[in-house]
Amino acid sequence: DDATLDFVNECSVRWNVEITWLEYTIRDEDSSFNVVDYKTASRDGKPFEQVIQRYQPYLPNGRARYCSSQMKTRTMHRYLQSLGWEDWDTFIGIRADEQRRLKKINNNDYGANWEKYAPLGLDNVTKKTVGDFWKAQPFDLGLFNNNGVTMHGNCDLCFLKAGSQIQSLIQEKPERALWWAKMEQLVESWNQND
Repeated sequence: DDATLDFVNECSVRWNVEITWLEYTIRDEDSSFNVVDYKTASRDGKPFEQVIQRYQPYLPNGRARYCSSQMKTRTMHRYLQSLGWEDWDTFIGIRADEQRRLKKINNNDYGANWEKYAPLGLDNVTKKTVGDFWKAQPFDLGLFNNNGVTMHGNCDLCFLKAGSQIQSLIQEKPERALWWAKMEQLVESWNQND
């Protein structure tokens, strides 16, 4: 959703924070990344389409959630390794009211060169705390929010969303379904060729 790109850019500008914008890409038949910026960041789903092409013949699903790991986590790792980094800590925004997700982080061994931390969870920050913070700011994500929850988000028709939520999002903006339908047709064509 363009609102996410606008929001990240506004955080950078208003708070004078340098942000490195990364996108997944395939280079020489290997997964890689491009450094982009607010103006050049893809708004047509191309990085996601490349991930799907890489992992054909399946769309991301409950058993193979490769979208997030490839487009976010591994893309960041490739970038840090390109800078010569060998170890780092990752801080993620999981809140205290997301206990199931917090437990998953705390129960995993990420290896000697990488650790994950959830400082919001450790500091008892809840969605109410986050909501109050953004209400006090002169800007926010700009997506409809109901008590700290939005059905929108960057991955608009993600398979993890409830069917009724996906249906509401399509009814709100029917063109959202076009890219997803194109990806389903692409995967269907691969499966027919097997």
